[in-house]
Amino acid sequence: MHAVNPALQPSTLKVVALRCILLLSCLSGATFAAAMPVSSQQQEQQQWLLQQMRIGEAVHRDDLVRDSLARLELIAPDHPQVLVGKIRQALAEKTQAQNVAWIEQLLTRLRQQTPESAPLRQAQALIKLHSQDGLRQLQQARLLATAGRFDEASAAFEELFGKEPPDLAMALEYWSARSRISGQRAVVLGHVQALDRDYPGNASVRQMLVGLLFAEDRNDEALAVLHQLAADPQASGNAAEREYNYLIKLPVNPQTAQAWQAFIRYYPYSPFAKEASKQLAVQQSLLTDPAWQAGVKAKRLLEKDTATNSAAAEGLLHRAIKAYPENPSLYGALGTALMRQNKYPAAYEAFSVALSKEQDTDYISKWQDLQAVTRNWMILQKGDEALQRKDYRAARKAYQQSRSLKAGSAAPLIGLANVAMAESDDIAAEVLLLQARKVEPANGSVVRALMRLYRGQSSERAEAFLNTLPASNQPEFSSLRQSIELERLNLQAELANQRSDWAQLVPLLKKIRLLDQDNPWLTYRLAAAEIALDRPRGADDAFRQLLARQSHNPEARYAHGLYLANEDRDSEVLATLGQVPAAAWTDNMRELDTRIKRRQLLARAEQLRNAGHEPQAIALLLRDPIVEDLGTLADWAAQREDHTEAESYYRKVLKAQPQNAEAQLGLIEALIAMGRIPEARTDLEKNVVTPSTLAPRQRRLANAWSAVGDNSKANALFANLLKTSQTDPLIYRDAARLMARDRPQQALDNYARSMAAAGLISPAQASPRDNVAMTEASRAKNSDDWMPRSLRSDVDELYKQQNPTVNLYRDFAWRTDNTAPGISDLTTQTTILRIDSPFAQGQGFVQAEQVDLEATAFDTDSDGLHREEFGTCAVQYRDRTTGALVSNGCRSTSQSTSGPSLAVGWKNAQWALDLGHTPQGFEVGNWLGGVGYSSDWKTIGWTLTASRRPMSNSVVSYAGAVDPVTGTRWGGVTSNGVTLSLSHDEGGVDGVWASFGSHWLRGKNVVDNQRFSAMTGYYYRLMDRADERMRTGLTLMYWGYDKDLSEYTLGQGGYYSPQQYYSIGVPFNYAWRNANWSAQLESSVGWSFSKTNGSNLYPLDGPVGRLFSQTAATGLDIDADTSLTRAASSSTGASVQLQAMVERRLTDHLVLGSGISLQHSEGYAPSRAMLYLRYTFDEWQGNLPMPIEPVTPYADMR
Repeated sequence: MHAVNPALQPSTLKVVALRCILLLSCLSGATFAAAMPVSSQQQEQQQWLLQQMRIGEAVHRDDLVRDSLARLELIAPDHPQVLVGKIRQALAEKTQAQNVAWIEQLLTRLRQQTPESAPLRQAQALIKLHSQDGLRQLQQARLLATAGRFDEASAAFEELFGKEPPDLAMALEYWSARSRISGQRAVVLGHVQALDRDYPGNASVRQMLVGLLFAEDRNDEALAVLHQLAADPQASGNAAEREYNYLIKLPVNPQTAQAWQAFIRYYPYSPFAKEASKQLAVQQSLLTDPAWQAGVKAKRLLEKDTATNSAAAEGLLHRAIKAYPENPSLYGALGTALMRQNKYPAAYEAFSVALSKEQDTDYISKWQDLQAVTRNWMILQKGDEALQRKDYRAARKAYQQSRSLKAGSAAPLIGLANVAMAESDDIAAEVLLLQARKVEPANGSVVRALMRLYRGQSSERAEAFLNTLPASNQPEFSSLRQSIELERLNLQAELANQRSDWAQLVPLLKKIRLLDQDNPWLTYRLAAAEIALDRPRGADDAFRQLLARQSHNPEARYAHGLYLANEDRDSEVLATLGQVPAAAWTDNMRELDTRIKRRQLLARAEQLRNAGHEPQAIALLLRDPIVEDLGTLADWAAQREDHTEAESYYRKVLKAQPQNAEAQLGLIEALIAMGRIPEARTDLEKNVVTPSTLAPRQRRLANAWSAVGDNSKANALFANLLKTSQTDPLIYRDAARLMARDRPQQALDNYARSMAAAGLISPAQASPRDNVAMTEASRAKNSDDWMPRSLRSDVDELYKQQNPTVNLYRDFAWRTDNTAPGISDLTTQTTILRIDSPFAQGQGFVQAEQVDLEATAFDTDSDGLHREEFGTCAVQYRDRTTGALVSNGCRSTSQSTSGPSLAVGWKNAQWALDLGHTPQGFEVGNWLGGVGYSSDWKTIGWTLTASRRPMSNSVVSYAGAVDPVTGTRWGGVTSNGVTLSLSHDEGGVDGVWASFGSHWLRGKNVVDNQRFSAMTGYYYRLMDRADERMRTGLTLMYWGYDKDLSEYTLGQGGYYSPQQYYSIGVPFNYAWRNANWSAQLESSVGWSFSKTNGSNLYPLDGPVGRLFSQTAATGLDIDADTSLTRAASSSTGASVQLQAMVERRLTDHLVLGSGISLQHSEGYAPSRAMLYLRYTFDEWQGNLPMPIEPVTPYADMR
């Protein structure tokens, strides 16, 4: 306990006693009840007396306080507040010596009754305040408060009495000091409101309450308290002045006018009432003025703080200023509007005018502050503009100037850091930004600038920095953290996409979607990945989820439309676009809508065309054609080889678009197709190839140069294209086609690259070339479209041409007809060794054969001789003188012969030639051969062949024979002439062919003959798949020989030679193959008619004529029983032919083949069987032939 100062003057103590009124807010019913038990009636009396004491203290009625305290003492002498009151009285007494002991006794009683209670602490604080140390501490606290050191003042007061002021006066001083501490005003306001409730009517409490409410912007509550003070005559003057000063600063509006009316009503006798009436009149006048209202509206717009509102406010303020040029608030508002639009020079000028016209000191300070801020922003703006135009020196100067004006601002430091980053000085930038963060730790712009810096370095560093930010800052940068996560996931997704790892890409995109749910293009990527995994339902579901949230978002509908368009779901594209009103469509949506409608039109036209209704398709496109339609019609015409029509449409395109590259090239190709090579060359010369020329166009130009005969330019274009890797397989294919003749191996290399680009083989199999993989990929497939089909066909053909092949072939043929034994039965055995190899830009062959011909022996008469019509064996003579029959006949020997032969040949795409000789050992030897040339005329293919071929029908016609009687050799007939073969097949289901020939047939000691032939046929493809074919058709044939030389007598040819032969046949062929097997079945049924004129068995213009003349000279005449002629005849009959063949691939080099052919017609039944082995020098896994085409004996070549 502090000792009471004995030197305290009695007058001072009295004053202190009067001011130190009992603090009744510390009293409670619980405290009183703890002191002593009382009845409820006594408790109500005590509470009423305590209330009277509080009222007396609030209104400064000391008499009411003393009277209430005395009465309370009578009914409750030990009440804590009674004891506190007695201590207060004792402190105020003049006789200090007696009071010290008395105060100590009272304090002891209080401590005993209510230890650690509020009344006890109150009493102790009062005693301390009256001590010498207490007064000194009180003075120190007041001095600190006066000096504005409110934190220290508040602490000093709390040293005296804690946070429980012992009386009202101390409470007002303590809470006043504490309210000036940052963040404490709201807490103090609650305590002062409690004081107002406990001490109703105390003007000092209410004045303090008014100040706190105004400071907290609780202006309506502050005005309500002022209106309470208005009823207090002693406080109304101060209240009126305070309310007047508040209202005078309010903007002119209906609410302010109402407030002035209330002021006049509450303070009718105030000196400010007259001025208030003037203000009311002025405001009511202004409220009806449109110009002023424009200013009011502008200020309301500025409260919303948006760029659009600021621009609108600027216009309104100019209007208001025109009417009220002296009003500073309008200029201030104009400056604010301009500043928010970054019009800093104009804003600075407006604030300057507001400052020059302002009279209110508060607003003067405000305009000065805004003027300074605007000037700083002007300088920062200059720095930003300099930085944007990369004038780093000027930018740095501006930011440094701003920094000198406002050293505590982070903005210039951020600007200087941006300059450093622009100069790639990340270290300096980081230092500046860290300084800025120290200056303004809570500045989000600094943190964002640091994030930009760190993100520019790496996402990991940016994320690490983000993790260091306090939790309070994390929400602000949640989107930034999300963007870093998105960046990481997007990078992973991009890598997966580059690897075409769709299985990994889909879950990554789904994770990204969780962070960016409404991104249409993310959904587009996800749908594309699902399609790549063959999961169209997943793709549709991705867009379903997006459109559930973004149904009317044009961008979402556009992305959905693109996805559907990629899947050729055109009707759905139009439907999804239609979900957005046309007025809200973007340019991209309109373009997509037009494109899809165009595609539908073209699709309809294509459907008509594919269905064989091309005229209707053309008419559809010509309804309202655009340039692209004319180009399409030109392309169609070119495809159907109507090059005249194509030229017409291409010229129409070029008339509308002279620089249309596609039309230029299409016209050149049409001119080439029509054979107008000079015109095509002239147009080609105009087409300059630049580095920007697209590769497909260069390819077509190269093909065009090749077509006009300038292979050097074509090769140069392809050489330039092949310097870099290409993705278009057609470039490699066409380059290979150009070089196939001169550089076949290089051509095969390019074919391999083309196959890799087309996905038929892997890149590793293309370079270096894997022959097994390439030839295996050359196998035809039903699913192929035109491009892979052409690639496989080209590779198959060229590879086989360049692959040396050896064939070992064994053929066994037998024939039986109705002629005499020794003639009718013929067996032919042929062994062939053939080598095919590329030679002289074509393919050459060498074919060695061993031919064995064997006919059965003749039937003999009883004398052991035969007299068959063979040579002159059947001629019988009689002696002219005696009439006796001269003995004649031939020994029965087999007409057999054998021998080797050799033939060579060569062919390319146009020419074919061969040269050979009949087998050595034949009685009659002949040189054989042929030369053929093939080409096309429009849609007709033709081949003209001149040849000399053996007539291998019989031993006589093929090998020749010796007449046993005369020893004369005859036979060995050759067919010498030309054949024209024609064919027409446009790749449809059918085709036709024809062949016309004229030949002269000559043999040794055989009468010359002439043959005309005409054959034609129609075939229909019942099935035409890559590995299975079935055909039927109709075949018509005509032969006509000048003479019938079909007999085996001397001078005859031994070959079938009717003067008229007609036949009709219906063939049926079936072929099938897989990787290692190929099989075919050929059959035919037919009917024929032949007519033969009568003829001489022994043509007199041949060697027989000389023979007969010689025998006649010796006196011998031909016996009358000897047949010398053959009567005319005709015949009809049916024929059947059946042939089956099979091949089996054994290894990459070997193929084994076998076949059998059976034919039967009346009087003629040739058949054959074969077995062969084919070896290719290079590895080969290509198509097995279908139909099977084994080696042909040289005698059967045509």
